[in-house]
Amino acid sequence: MLSRVVVAIALFATPMAPAAMQARAPNFTATPKTVTGLPGSAVKVDFAYEPSATAAYQPAATDIAVTSCEFSLDDDPKSTVGCTDQAGDMTWTMVMPKTLTAGKYKVHWIIQYSLYQKPVKDPDRGNFTFEVVEPRFRTAVEPAAAHPGQPVDVRFTSDPADVTITGCDVQGIKCGQDDRGWFARFPAPDATTVVPWHVDYHGGPGTDNTAPGRVGITVEPWPAPEFQVRLAGPDRVGPGTPVPVQFASLTKGVDVTACFVTYRGERIDCTGTDLATVMVRGDAEPGPVELPWKLTFESSRQGDKGDVRTGSVGFTVVIEPPDFSVTVQPPAARPGDPVTLTFTSLIPGWRSSTASRSSRTRPGTPAGGHPSAGSSAPGCPRICRPAPRCCAGVWSPPTPAAARARTTTSSPT
Repeated sequence: MLSRVVVAIALFATPMAPAAMQARAPNFTATPKTVTGLPGSAVKVDFAYEPSATAAYQPAATDIAVTSCEFSLDDDPKSTVGCTDQAGDMTWTMVMPKTLTAGKYKVHWIIQYSLYQKPVKDPDRGNFTFEVVEPRFRTAVEPAAAHPGQPVDVRFTSDPADVTITGCDVQGIKCGQDDRGWFARFPAPDATTVVPWHVDYHGGPGTDNTAPGRVGITVEPWPAPEFQVRLAGPDRVGPGTPVPVQFASLTKGVDVTACFVTYRGERIDCTGTDLATVMVRGDAEPGPVELPWKLTFESSRQGDKGDVRTGSVGFTVVIEPPDFSVTVQPPAARPGDPVTLTFTSLIPGWRSSTASRSSRTRPGTPAGGHPSAGSSAPGCPRICRPAPRCCAGVWSPPTPAAARARTTTSSPT
């Protein structure tokens, strides 16, 4: 705020007692062009000679001239301010001090004048009220609340509107201009605070000045970072199956720097792709499995710090019972002809290890000579190989001649 300064009048002649000054009405009236203005305003004042009604004569306007002028404020005689910029014989300019603060002031004026081109010994005095107004500057912070380090604009507008902003700064950062007016842009601090500003302005001749102020900047902490920890494959797996777990940050400026999961007491660290792969053990029991996880992150957001997060992700171990299909080739055979049984696993991961075959008498086998139980035909192993398909040669038994005509079935037994 501008300090309040009082100026006073130095009398030109022998001082009159206050009672005497008030006893005689002034011969002049003073009419200011405006009764309000900024500190430093130049106020033009017109003086008019008005003698008393009992005066014996009325001089013409051309017979009167104000030869000097000065004024003081609020009856303080310690200093004097002289009028300036004389405009003709009856108009003078009073420049209000720039150091005045807002408020109403009693302007005491004193003039020397001449009548019929002869100086009048006693000066004339009078007063009028002048109100000093200080310009107000409104600030708007955009955005209203910011995160640390985010750009913040402080915009200025003046009140009254005829006061022109000529420059400004916020905590030393100079303002710029755009189509919306004057503003200062700077990064938001780490916490809510109040910052100083200065505005340079002009409101007419002699009013160039600077107004100080302060504005609050609201700062909100960064929102908590978000992460995604998920299975990178199916959530139902069998024993011996790999289970990949993917870690990812969903927040800009936040990066995962380390991560791991724990499976049956074993720590399994992430690779460079933030992927931890668990191998389900062969002896795993069917049912749900929880994998505890932990990640470490760093943040490049201003005022934000790294930390750790923990959680768990689950999958289910599924063990399906074996199921096989059996095909016979050829689908029809004569008694004693060889047929092949093919076993195919219908469940991935399962395979046939043995084949059951019937023990029958082959044509040409000596009497009493039978293959032992469970034997296979020539060229087919007794035990099926470890593959999803296996075969066993089986011989169909001989049939009586009467029945051979009917041996046309496609599925021998």
